Amino acid sequence: MVRFHTEWRASWNGHPIVVRNWWNLLLFTGEELLVDGRTVMTQRGWFRTSTNLMGSVLLDGAPTLIRVEIGQIDLGSRIGCRIFVNEELIGGDVLAKF
Repeated sequence: MVRFHTEWRASWNGHPIVVRNWWNLLLFTGEELLVDGRTVMTQRGWFRTSTNLMGSVLLDGAPTLIRVEIGQIDLGSRIGCRIFVNEELIGGDVLAKF
């Protein structure tokens, strides 16, 4: 089965954050949030127009909330992503409106 994917990358205090979104021709989708190369959260399911990923991790000894918004942008022609750390927008499609 052919799979399409999009990936966004950001960094916070030297910690790499990666968000992966994939889908196939049967409209099955998946999202994954990785911090420092470790999977924090994964979701899979049937066609969705938007989703949120969230995880709390220890970074530099402090609990840190990482939140990701994934949704349609450009009138539904593309998938966009915004990455937040402790509710501060740090990466992804920072100008996107979902």
